Amino acid sequence: MSVLEVNDLSKKYLFQNKEIMVLNHVNQTFDKGKIYNIVGHSGSGKTTLLRILGTLLDCDSGEVDIDGKNLSIMKEKEKARLRNQKIGFVFQDYLLNDKLKSYENVMIPMLINKNIIPKKRKERAIILLEKVRLTDRINHYPKEMSGGEQQRVAIARALANNPDIILADEPTGNLDKENEKIILDIFQELKKEGKCIVIASHSEYVKKYADVILHIEDGHLEVIR
Repeated sequence: MSVLEVNDLSKKYLFQNKEIMVLNHVNQTFDKGKIYNIVGHSGSGKTTLLRILGTLLDCDSGEVDIDGKNLSIMKEKEKARLRNQKIGFVFQDYLLNDKLKSYENVMIPMLINKNIIPKKRKERAIILLEKVRLTDRINHYPKEMSGGEQQRVAIARALANNPDIILADEPTGNLDKENEKIILDIFQELKKEGKCIVIASHSEYVKKYADVILHIEDGHLEVIR
């Protein structure tokens, strides 16, 4: 079932007085219960596409629909609410708050979600940390954990509001193969729960887990598997 769709999407940047077409009339549907891997050389537009899908960046033309809702006609507050409730983000550099414990980092997206009762936030954060196999790191600070453990905290944080869509930008780029496998196994479990997971990554290992591989080059997006 489709949860995310882009229609005739275009985006260009101005660089040294030249227009660079990063996304050129892109069309793609993203379904629940699948892992999508976006590949392409550095600077090809993978991150730009993820940012547009995540409502963090506007396109120049075209449409992005989430659950049938057209983002282009939404006000910023509406998009922020949709982003908070429907989308979880995972980044290469984790982006955890060093002054907060694991469960506190996971709670951050819940603070502006009125659907989660305040007294239930910590309980949910702990459940999510257990889900990503960090039962023994609930009260640890980021500096007390390995890179792989920090990324798992970031995934738990992405799941805080039970989003349908997970957008991950090079989520295993800083990890060794052992930790990469742990992260991808977690994504596989989330896929089975019906999440739509979109991963921008160069990793050959990620490709093995992907249901659909999308290649981006010269602004064009093509399904190659």
